[in-house]
Amino acid sequence: MDGAGQTSLCIAEALKLSILYYHDDMDAKLLELLVCPVTKGFLDWDKERQELRSRSAKLAYPVRNGIPVLLENEARVLTDEELETISARTPLV
Repeated sequence: MDGAGQTSLCIAEALKLSILYYHDDMDAKLLELLVCPVTKGFLDWDKERQELRSRSAKLAYPVRNGIPVLLENEARVLTDEELETISARTPLV
């Protein structure tokens, strides 16, 4: 495995460990690093549904066994009511 592959594996394992450790409360620093794969916008943690929600893409990505599944085809579409519960944020420039 090349250096890039090893780095990706290490990052994936770190993310998994972080999410498993914070299974109830998603780590704020981890949330700062993760972005929506569709829009590159912020993700918000929905503790109750175990999902990472993207207001900009109107999608909710599942977290399965402590691992975020950030694939568009695995996400569900957020309802208008759910979108209203996500606070708007200004992206960092």
